[in-house]
Amino acid sequence: MTTPESLPSDDLRDRLLDALLPLVPFDGWTPQALEHAAESIDMDADERVLAAPNGVDDLIAAFFARADGAVRDRLMGLPEDARIRDSVTAGVAAWIDHLEADKLAVRAAVARSATHPGRSLSAAQRAWGLADLIWGEITPGPKDFSHYSKRTILSGVITSTVLAWLGADDRAAADRFLENRISNVMAFEAFKRRFRGAR
Repeated sequence: MTTPESLPSDDLRDRLLDALLPLVPFDGWTPQALEHAAESIDMDADERVLAAPNGVDDLIAAFFARADGAVRDRLMGLPEDARIRDSVTAGVAAWIDHLEADKLAVRAAVARSATHPGRSLSAAQRAWGLADLIWGEITPGPKDFSHYSKRTILSGVITSTVLAWLGADDRAAADRFLENRISNVMAFEAFKRRFRGAR
């Protein structure tokens, strides 16, 4: 994850996150797991503060930021004439694809969010931010009311799809759920256009 533009704190955070992820399925996103991860890579207390001044919350944010990067890469690789429906589907699917190997860590992050109101807000902000990222990549330029209303709808699609993915035994079920949710949204948008035209 290191790049020429990385700050020392970014490099430390990446190292610590890589050491922590194998522990999360067993210990959760906890200070104890963070301490064990730091010890396993001989990271001292000062380096730990540089890597994650807010503790586990910083590492959860970094964990999901990696998935956001995968979304950007996938969307940048789509043809310029790709349908919006296909682009949205590809963006959400890329996020899940990236996290598939760490599904238990995602599940632990969702469980952690459910135990504290502030963390629940962070989870909602994460879905909101991903929706903004996808729409921003698909439709660059000034943001109008339509952008924000679509972002709100997409954040709901993302939240429900992630929960379906976490609860599904196979990935295909989550993919079908995502396709159906987007089909429902597109049908609703088409209905609204027809309704307005009939007035």
